[in-house]
Amino acid sequence: MSDTAPRRAIGIVRVSQVNGREGDRFISPDEQRDRIVSTCQANGLQLIGVHSEMDVSAGNPIERRPGLRAALAAIEARQADTVVVAYFDRLFRNLRVQAEVVERVEAAGGSVLTADVGEVRANTAGSRLSSTLLGAVAEYQRLVTRERTNEARRRAIARGTPATATILPGYRKTADRRLVVDEDEAAVVRQAFELRAADGSWRTVRDFLSEHGIVRSLGGVMKLLSSRTVLGELRHGEYVNENSHPAIVSREIWERVQRRGHDPRGPKSTRLLAHVGGILRCGSCGGHLSASVEYPRKRRYETYRCAGLVRRCSYRVAIAGKVLDQAVKVEACRVLALAEEKRTASTSVELEEAKRVVEQCQETLNRHIEALDDLGDVPTAKRKLAEDRRQLEEARVRVDELERLARVTWTAYAAADWDTPGAMTLDDRRALIKAVIRRVIVHPGRGPERIEIETVELLG
Repeated sequence: MSDTAPRRAIGIVRVSQVNGREGDRFISPDEQRDRIVSTCQANGLQLIGVHSEMDVSAGNPIERRPGLRAALAAIEARQADTVVVAYFDRLFRNLRVQAEVVERVEAAGGSVLTADVGEVRANTAGSRLSSTLLGAVAEYQRLVTRERTNEARRRAIARGTPATATILPGYRKTADRRLVVDEDEAAVVRQAFELRAADGSWRTVRDFLSEHGIVRSLGGVMKLLSSRTVLGELRHGEYVNENSHPAIVSREIWERVQRRGHDPRGPKSTRLLAHVGGILRCGSCGGHLSASVEYPRKRRYETYRCAGLVRRCSYRVAIAGKVLDQAVKVEACRVLALAEEKRTASTSVELEEAKRVVEQCQETLNRHIEALDDLGDVPTAKRKLAEDRRQLEEARVRVDELERLARVTWTAYAAADWDTPGAMTLDDRRALIKAVIRRVIVHPGRGPERIEIETVELLG
């Protein structure tokens, strides 16, 4: 890059939500973005991207800050030069995170710029003191807000007012925010409990509620029929009020429903791709495909079908169970066979060695961080830190690869043993599929060519 080229900036927009944004002042993402753009223009920076962190606390560690993590990666890869935010506390409310971020950015030759307080640096004693004081104040505000929010929740539960805005069907709020019974809805909810207790299926209960104006997905129905709110209780985390408001369902009926369990599919399906962690997707709406059994003309017909519950799918993709099972089996065996060919040594031995490398890299990084504190602003030392972190990240990636490989090489010849009687159980096959198949998408249409299978790359 030439000397006249503008420095490249990466913006971060963050909004933290804790029970309806309690505990963190809400600043519009659009307003933050506008301030980032203005700051870049005023400082001659070229804004090359803005990462959004919605529902993310500034107190989170870096691994739980996706936008910050991506911005750091860009700085350390020399793809950007400056991290820009609208407000200091949009970026930092955790002193440990702040210290690591500033150190890593400066080690890579970059900078951190906030629209409200300017540059955040730690390369001199004075700049380290001022930025640490700012961070301490932001962290203090976060901790105090959390304490006050928790106390407000405790008092709300104690006086019988819900700590959330969501109201369960069968109740309504009074002017003082307490729960009172909505008799019409409560009667419907009671009948729904009685229907389920009398062996009604989850779909039957859902349809009954929908017919009476209470529209819920299957998951929503299950949540409603497991809620203790209908017993007159209010709960929020560790806070409990067992006599908050009138009950609308008897404890005897409620317990009978709980004993029936909460699996809407009934008996566990024996289809290969049932219960494999939701990797099956509808190519029309992106929703999950579920194992289904139909009886057209009194003949049993097993399928995978889009339930269309959340997005109200217009196409409702369906495919024969045998067709999809066979396609996924063939692809899984292909990947397993390839993994076996690549595996040149004991995976467990390699994994232990890779973990030792991670520990060594971490120890080296820690030693150099301590040395940097003594040496001050030394470019060579900072470059060394960046190299240490790169090696540590590579070592961690290698551990992840070997752990993934270990999950699919627990049997020596998984692909060859797939159809051998007694060699593998159904759960064994499902475990292998979950390890090597990332996603299976069934698109609208006919025939097996509409099946799209995404696999996991296995390195041995």
